[in-house]
Amino acid sequence: MKIEEWLQLLEQRWEQFVKMENWSPSDQTMIFTVVSLILFILAVVWFLPHKRRARKRWKRMRQEAKSFFRDMKMRKKSPIVPVNVVLNEGEVGILQEPSMLYETRVYRLNDGGGKRIRGSYLDGGGSGSQQRLRHIDSGRIILTNRRLIFDGQWENRTTNIKDIKSARPLEDAVEVSFNRNRKNQIYAVRNSVIWAKTIQMSVSGKMPVEPDEAAPLVFNRRDF
Repeated sequence: MKIEEWLQLLEQRWEQFVKMENWSPSDQTMIFTVVSLILFILAVVWFLPHKRRARKRWKRMRQEAKSFFRDMKMRKKSPIVPVNVVLNEGEVGILQEPSMLYETRVYRLNDGGGKRIRGSYLDGGGSGSQQRLRHIDSGRIILTNRRLIFDGQWENRTTNIKDIKSARPLEDAVEVSFNRNRKNQIYAVRNSVIWAKTIQMSVSGKMPVEPDEAAPLVFNRRDF
């Protein structure tokens, strides 16, 4: 919760408290100041370690990505991995991992608080309407040289590489936008830097693949 939200909540509780007790204005001011200071200190104590963890996470992801793409450049070809979907002729798997799918949806702001993905927050509260993140399903995300696939427990999404506009790394997810009028999709992944850059390379045709080396699986075993 943000500091402003803490203060707003405190103000609401304070108004309720004042109605119940006959405090003098000076006492009210003093107590409010002390409580606000305590909440501010608690917020700072939480915020600083969180920022340090975020910086360490970004540093680790960038180091892993640097090693990943350096190895790809030396081998002059993309990694080829077995994937749990049926591949078309000439199609190879590049990346696959467990994931969760989120989409942006429009809600009335008084429906409640927003959903948070580290690096992306769509706020809630107040009146009117605003976009927020909604968890769609859990499953796996798969990138091939031709498609981006989400194979979920209840939802399946398949997008041709040519229909992808861009991919943006977040702290713990990758956000994918599309050329057509479609909602952005956000996939929780372990290293968003690797996913975002690999998708971008595939979209721009800079991902070297050798289909003859492919070893596609012809079944769709669900292991999540």
